[in-house]
Amino acid sequence: PSAVRHLQAELLQRNLIATVHQSDVFDFDDEQGFDFIYEQTCLCAISPTRWQEYERKLLQWLRPHGQLLALFMQSGKRTEPPYSCELEEMRTLFSYVN
Repeated sequence: PSAVRHLQAELLQRNLIATVHQSDVFDFDDEQGFDFIYEQTCLCAISPTRWQEYERKLLQWLRPHGQLLALFMQSGKRTEPPYSCELEEMRTLFSYVN
């Protein structure tokens, strides 16, 4: 809740309009979809066994011609968060992204 409040205050201060959601990423659903999704360090917090499920969620949320913008972490860790998101593995997982 504090991160949501902080972001809402930042948006207001900058005169920007956005909808901010607080939800478990696997429970969230939005039928309207998004033109842009910015992924920063969410994937590295999710067990690699669920990465394909997460990728499908992102694809489901993107509107036609929508764009996924991502910043992946290369931590070197494979057994605990933050999990390393090696670039070649990300290219395979998100193969539809240019």
